[in-house]
Amino acid sequence: EPEIVYPNPQAVHDYNRIYQRVYSKLSSKIRPLVHSIHSIRNGHDEPTEEAFEDDEYVGMSVSNDRLPLSETTISPSLLACDFGSIRREVKRCMDAGATRFHVDVFDGVATNSPIAFTFGPDMVRMIAKAAKKHAFDNGLESPSLDLHMCVLDPARFVEPMAIVGATSFIFQWEAMYHAPPFARKKRALALAKSITDHKMKCGVSVNPETAIW
Repeated sequence: EPEIVYPNPQAVHDYNRIYQRVYSKLSSKIRPLVHSIHSIRNGHDEPTEEAFEDDEYVGMSVSNDRLPLSETTISPSLLACDFGSIRREVKRCMDAGATRFHVDVFDGVATNSPIAFTFGPDMVRMIAKAAKKHAFDNGLESPSLDLHMCVLDPARFVEPMAIVGATSFIFQWEAMYHAPPFARKKRALALAKSITDHKMKCGVSVNPETAIW
């Protein structure tokens, strides 16, 4: 039986505190979108009127164009799982209806923390194998594995992650910063081509404080 997970008040408090800190650093061009997601997450169909009373929100508009719930996909982050029972955690998520997994790959360098060292290719291989077997044994859809590559040199991981079964390869734009400014776009496009050449979908993640224009 799938387990029902109820909201943790402390986790909600921590999330909202972090959200407020990060939100203040976002560009005004993407704040409306992020605020919409935050409002929906907190149970509102639309951002509340009260949310826009502060001076911070004056002049902002929020688009009503978004995917209907029937087309919304929740991708559980395996970073939040019990690493000692990761096969069981994968099965538990799939039994609850998960069709995608978010796999945060940290090398401890890009995030500048020895603690932030997570999944390597062998672990991704094991996750993919466990997911495919559980899907086959139970007539379920084999889930996609979306890798969020918070690593200093994402290019060196493209082939190994493709071999072990990754579906999507999402690299950090900031990983291009070790190249001269004039070469960053070219380097990013070359990386994207390598990703798609290896039959994976390509994505780019940008930190809130990073200018993108």
